[in-house]
Amino acid sequence: MIETTVRRRPRRARIAWALLAVAVASFVPLRLVARDTEAPPPAAPETTPTPARTAPPAPPALPRSSAPPARTAPPAPPPSATPAAMAPPALPRSSSPPARTPAPAPEAPSAMEVPTPPEPVEPPAIPRWSGRCLALGDRDSDTAYVITNGDSHTMCGGPADMRAAERGRIAGQDVVWFRIDDESWLIRDQATVAEAHKLFEAQTHAGRMQAELGGAQAQLGGRQAELGERQAKLGAMQSEIATSLAGTDRNLDLQAKMREVQVRMEELSRQMGALNVMQRELGQQQRMLGDQMSQKAEEARGQLAELLRSAMRNGNAVRDR
Repeated sequence: MIETTVRRRPRRARIAWALLAVAVASFVPLRLVARDTEAPPPAAPETTPTPARTAPPAPPALPRSSAPPARTAPPAPPPSATPAAMAPPALPRSSSPPARTPAPAPEAPSAMEVPTPPEPVEPPAIPRWSGRCLALGDRDSDTAYVITNGDSHTMCGGPADMRAAERGRIAGQDVVWFRIDDESWLIRDQATVAEAHKLFEAQTHAGRMQAELGGAQAQLGGRQAELGERQAKLGAMQSEIATSLAGTDRNLDLQAKMREVQVRMEELSRQMGALNVMQRELGQQQRMLGDQMSQKAEEARGQLAELLRSAMRNGNAVRDR
């Protein structure tokens, strides 16, 4: 019995130790290593730990590959509060590079950018002359008249009246144009026009005489200007001689030259005085002719008014439209 007991004790002890080793191995954790690839690495075959090793098993070896592992695409960002219209559209994935968008062509300049040429400026309108040249119409009516052959004008009015008469005249003919307020009249009847010219013959003659007197006055003015220049030169000579005499006690030559200059200055003064007298006489004649012209013009305007009234009655005066 003692021998039998001694032999069984070691067998039970071995069985107990084996069970304890299995229990300890079941509690040892396995270490797993995650790969960078999208697909998880193949699971290593589970091995039953031996009772002799209590340390954790070594991590499974990664398979060798010549190409680097593909990178996992980053996760999509969480939705934000930005409206969908403001978010940039997602670009589709393609193996070929995206085509370049051609640069937009420069915009053609619009019509608004082209400077508009300035509009032609119309010349200012000539104001109508306001006055009473003829006793026509009402007492307060504005009247004007023009007797013209295209080269000379006998008129009382303004530039606008003269232009209106020129527009109504036919080349080679004399006309009488007159206005009563805003109504314009035109006479082309040559007998009436000749009679109107005759009314102003005395005034025309006085005008020619005034023109002749004006020409004579212009000639006298030219002679006076020449005398004035000669007097100025003689005056400069007198000044130089006087300066030379002041530096010497006695110089007979300079004194004789001074007397000669003085004589010439006196002669020029007498000539200038004569010209002044002639200018005054011409001026008086001009004033006399001016008075005669005013008197003759007043008489001629009265007679012209009667002639124009008669032409309006007998139809020789027509409205100028």
